[in-house]
Formats: sequence, structure tokens, C-alpha cells
Amino acid sequence: ATLSDRDDINTIQDVSGKIVAAASISGLGSGQMQFRELEKAGMSYINAPRQLVFTSNQGKVVNGVLDGTFDVAFVRTDQIERTRDAATGELVDPARLKIINPQPDLEIDGV
Repeated sequence: ATLSDRDDINTIQDVSGKIVAAASISGLGSGQMQFRELEKAGMSYINAPRQLVFTSNQGKVVNGVLDGTFDVAFVRTDQIERTRDAATGELVDPARLKIINPQPDLEIDGV
């Protein structure tokens, strides 16, 4: 995800040269799944971003995009909707962010 007004980030290829944040290198929903998508697109999750930052907390990843610390957030499904804005304590307005490379019709364990 990135800020909704970022016209320079719209596709997975646009992650190249950007500051990307994830919770951890081993986390499935905030790291591993997105790394796989980058690799499927022919990109290295280590070399494509200008910087890859691990915060150990997905809420910090979302807030880092909102405050401009990071260009792109790698987070799991529903993380944006459950994150509280660090500045206000209110739930983040999902309209402030856009999803890059959404996965329609994704099923997890039959759900």
C-alpha cells in the first residue's frame, strides 16, 4: 500500500527505488507474500527497493507510510482497517491509502 495521492506508485514495478517497510523478513503477511510477488514480477526484494526496513509491527508500517517515512507498506489483509493513526489515535481512513497489486478472489483456507 502507498498514499492514495502518490501518482508515481501504481504497480508492483513502481516499488523499485522506493523505501519499503514490512514487519519482518520472516512474516507471511507483511514480508514473505509480497517478496514472492516481487520475485514473480522478476524483481529482487533485496535489490529493487532503495531501502527495505523492518519495523516488527505492521501498525508502524502503515503509520510510516502515512507520515512519509516509507513510500510503500507491505502489510496483510485488513491491517489498514485495524491500524490506529499514531498522531490522532483514531482508526486510519482507508481512503488515504491505495493497494498496489491487489489480489482479487484470494482465498485463504477456504475463506
